[in-house]
Amino acid sequence: MCRAVAARRPACVRGPLIRGARIWLVRHGTTTAPEGVAIGSSDPPLSPVGRDEAAALAAELSGRPLARIFSSDKIRAITTAETIAAVHGLQVIIDPRLREIDFGAWEGSQLGDLWTEDPSSAAAWEKDLRSTPASFGESLADLEARVSAFWSDWRPGPDQEVAVVAHRGSLSALRTLITGESIESTFKAGIERGSAIWIGGDGAVSSSVWMRTDELVAQHHSDWESATRGPFLDAVRDGSLPEAAFEKWLVQDYLFVLDLLRFQARLLAVAPRSGQRVLAGGLVALEAELAWFEGHGARRGIRLEGERYRTTEAYRRQLESNVDDWRSGITALWTGERAYLESWSGVAPGAPAYRDFVSRWTDPGFSAYVAELATQVDAAGADESTFLNICALERDFWGMAWDSATT
Repeated sequence: MCRAVAARRPACVRGPLIRGARIWLVRHGTTTAPEGVAIGSSDPPLSPVGRDEAAALAAELSGRPLARIFSSDKIRAITTAETIAAVHGLQVIIDPRLREIDFGAWEGSQLGDLWTEDPSSAAAWEKDLRSTPASFGESLADLEARVSAFWSDWRPGPDQEVAVVAHRGSLSALRTLITGESIESTFKAGIERGSAIWIGGDGAVSSSVWMRTDELVAQHHSDWESATRGPFLDAVRDGSLPEAAFEKWLVQDYLFVLDLLRFQARLLAVAPRSGQRVLAGGLVALEAELAWFEGHGARRGIRLEGERYRTTEAYRRQLESNVDDWRSGITALWTGERAYLESWSGVAPGAPAYRDFVSRWTDPGFSAYVAELATQVDAAGADESTFLNICALERDFWGMAWDSATT
């Protein structure tokens, strides 16, 4: 890949990530330098093992929507970054401020020898990381200052996902800036060579390429709020929703459950053994749900096989696109069901006219089912883009229902 040297940009606010953003902290692969040797300003290349580690990282991150990839100007970091960038068709942005600390007189030497050759400096450094030995080429404060300058210039914006490929010291300093953890704790936690962690907009730190279900909801808080809150639900809670509007929604929800039944039956065919029981049980519950809808429709004199609204059809097409892939399919199913549970739980017990519906969709059995789906998603690895698509459709579904109440 081509390389671009980072240019100075106007400084922006330092500190935590903006909600919805994510940064990957990637440590370069293993180098040709002997184990235990201090490698800061020196520049050994990746070893064959290190190249394999970089290739494995590139494969792991291939599904992530990376917008930019930064690297220190050391060849071990650049090679790792370019291996990742090649998968994404991105240009690596090289920034010297991401270098490792300069070990000065100890460059290329066994750092463990510091404890025998300069025991007082070693003891002071061991007690306080900021008491950098005078024989080093720079202090920890110097390292933190240049990493802070990098962060001020390149802090990602809302919903951006970026990767920074660098070194143990500079990545520890960057993590401290973002999360507010102490430099001692981030340095101790470290990142193994050829490995990565990510930090989300809510401060969550993880080494998993795929987010867990609870991390998805926390990371995309605003999307989740829009999927589970709204004027229609507020009107169900306080009783101000016109009966005719609720009945229009009931027709569309019935059509959606028909689509969901077909989707879930097909998803069962690609489910792993561990997921078959929960999906089969869900199919039985959906059949009972349809019968329950039909009973209400008959009592209200509603023709449930009515006109399909545009949002209902868009939801059907989304499910159709997810049905042949277990990871995206189970993510879609869990997202919709959890959003439904949380939406109705937020209005409980509901106005008397709608209390029967609210009670059904906040039942402990339904809650347990949603928890089982979450377990399957966490095991498969959540599909973030599917999660966001379903959130948007849930938002639009409630919006469609409210529009029918106000037009």
